[in-house]
Amino acid sequence: MMLTLLDRYIVKRLLDYLFLGIVVFTLVLFFSDALLDFMKDLQHYGISWDIALTLIGLTIPRIITNVIPMSALLATLMVYSALNNYFELIAMRTLGISLMRLAMPAILIGVICSASTFILYDYVVPACNQYSRALKTYAINQQNLPMTHENFTYKQFDNNQQLKRLLYISSFEGKNLGYTTLVDLTNANTLQIIQARSGLWGRNAIHLKDASVYTVASSSGLSNTTHASSLELQHFIKPETTVTGFKPKEMSFMQLWDWIKTETAKGKTFSPGIILELWEKLTIPLSSMALVLIAIPLAMTRPRSENNMGFLAAAMLYFAFYLIRHVSAQLAETSIIPPVMGAFLPLLLIAIAATCLYIRKNRVL
Repeated sequence: MMLTLLDRYIVKRLLDYLFLGIVVFTLVLFFSDALLDFMKDLQHYGISWDIALTLIGLTIPRIITNVIPMSALLATLMVYSALNNYFELIAMRTLGISLMRLAMPAILIGVICSASTFILYDYVVPACNQYSRALKTYAINQQNLPMTHENFTYKQFDNNQQLKRLLYISSFEGKNLGYTTLVDLTNANTLQIIQARSGLWGRNAIHLKDASVYTVASSSGLSNTTHASSLELQHFIKPETTVTGFKPKEMSFMQLWDWIKTETAKGKTFSPGIILELWEKLTIPLSSMALVLIAIPLAMTRPRSENNMGFLAAAMLYFAFYLIRHVSAQLAETSIIPPVMGAFLPLLLIAIAATCLYIRKNRVL
């Protein structure tokens, strides 16, 4: 279909709002999410600024995939609401242009947004996730202290995500540590607390000086106190030293499909969450089209209507869609509904609502 002058006019306005929405929402998510992770990595792991900035850059594609559906929804509501408020829609309808024909520019934008999101979500984001994990593993393996120079806290967790060690360093200068406290919970029957006046941070060990060791047996309540002029904690920080294999978030749809198929043939069973993640690699990109389809009839109101479907309406509609998607995912992960249904149910509900709205608006406009 050739784009007419009217199509180019509407598409241009849609693209203006689309790019504006992508920039604004990306900045909002960046400062509320990625920047906090950036500061946390600097504080907890001593990741250098250049690596931390690279890690931030690697999160940008993931953020963009999250904001494209919202931006497409906002652009459609803003443009068609403006056309309605200035009676341009009624003028086009008077010329015999159908609602479906008026909706074609927005549908074209929806297709472009869905295709772009799919490329990002299926190819770019998995590669960024894998490279980000490798880069963070490399940085943590360097075992550098953070740049705060005081109040450094490091936590170690076991395979069940239960806290097993807590290290607190009051201050440090270079590799020289100030007052240091270690709480060791690795033994279920014993609590051990080590307090040292000073120490030295090494790559493979922490050297504590003038240390007092307090041991408390939880069963009998007996305690024991010892003192050591020098104490060495070997391999205290044990990060993942190598990056092998792929995780589901680091695979494309076909890679994850083949992996699940291969492992299933070996007798392995997967949780509903893994299957849900597989199908969400298709449904999340399609959400741009779904939101555009429901935004079109919502923005097309009666002539002289006071309704103005703008930013607030876009935010409320996207929140409702996100809530439906979250509830649907929870139902799938708890095996109340199949994972495939959990992934496609929000799109199905949006499609039904958009169809009903379009039929109604086609009768009254």
